Amino acid sequence: MADDAALYAFARRFFEARRSVIREAGDAHLVVELSREADEALRYRPFYWSYVTSLGLSPTPLVRTYRFPGLRPTATPPALSMHEEVLTFGAPRLRRMLEAAVAFGRLSRAFEVPEEENRPPEAGSEAVPGGAHSPRGVLVPWLLLSFTVAYTAALRWERLVTYGVRLTDLALDEAFHARLAGRRLGPNPPPDRPILTPLFRFSAAVEKATAHLRARLQAEDRSWADAWIREGEAEKAKIARYYDALLRRSGDGAAPRRRRNRREGPARGSAPEPSARDERAARNGEPPEGPSGAVPKTPGATSRGQGADDPLAFRTALSEEKKRRLAEIDWAHTPAIDVTLEQAALLYLLDDGTRPAPAGGPPADEA
Repeated sequence: MADDAALYAFARRFFEARRSVIREAGDAHLVVELSREADEALRYRPFYWSYVTSLGLSPTPLVRTYRFPGLRPTATPPALSMHEEVLTFGAPRLRRMLEAAVAFGRLSRAFEVPEEENRPPEAGSEAVPGGAHSPRGVLVPWLLLSFTVAYTAALRWERLVTYGVRLTDLALDEAFHARLAGRRLGPNPPPDRPILTPLFRFSAAVEKATAHLRARLQAEDRSWADAWIREGEAEKAKIARYYDALLRRSGDGAAPRRRRNRREGPARGSAPEPSARDERAARNGEPPEGPSGAVPKTPGATSRGQGADDPLAFRTALSEEKKRRLAEIDWAHTPAIDVTLEQAALLYLLDDGTRPAPAGGPPADEA
């Protein structure tokens, strides 16, 4: 009976954590309107959500009834329906719920293991009220958040940023690793130690940390990004000069020559790739030349030299090729900063009397 009650509690917490709506919660059943997150995790409609997203349709939520046969209902349960399942240990749907919980679960919990309370303080020092040597020391909840900040330009480099947010007043500690130094953590709460209840939700602590990290990133030196953008602008100017020279030559009335003695010609409408000689000429403001010093031949001529190409199609192909290459340079030379939350942990630490480190400095007791 206790195991069945634990199964019921787990299922309810699972759906609430996935932002599903509990329409009805009986003693031995749950009527749940599944959120998209829960629907996808439990694989009810594997192709439905991709179909809805691609067509921009309004989704229809799925409502399911879950029965727990190991529990005895105190009231008459609702009538059986086709949209219901039985959740028991070993059921395939329960296995999927456990797999989804493991996949979504990124929060670990640990408690500080206090030192021996009977050990006297060192000579010449006084015990800190509420500290590690005091039996009155309380365990304070902290949320540890580790972010990976990735910078992308000509190269990509990453750094790890760790903050601690106290859940009793949302105080943020930038030097949280220093606060953890020398502390021993364990999975179980120590006996005879009061534990403070968090006064703020995890979402508020995450929002506080992300806002602080965003402000930090905005205040950083952006010279690396500006240099990468300038390099892209120089590359775009070089490519633009090359194609503009080709377009000027084709607009001066230079008749495109037929290709002779060639087994295959380029596809009709495709633009030629710039050669090193042409790019040097474009940088010097000179018109480009072909392999033999002539104007580049119009692509798309027939292999037997029967007829010439349309000059308008040639210019259109050059313009489209120019746009494509400029867009590629824009994409490649756009700097980016990506932030990913790597780990979160709920830590209960003994209150040692130190205050969180102020922004940009050491902890207050070390200043």
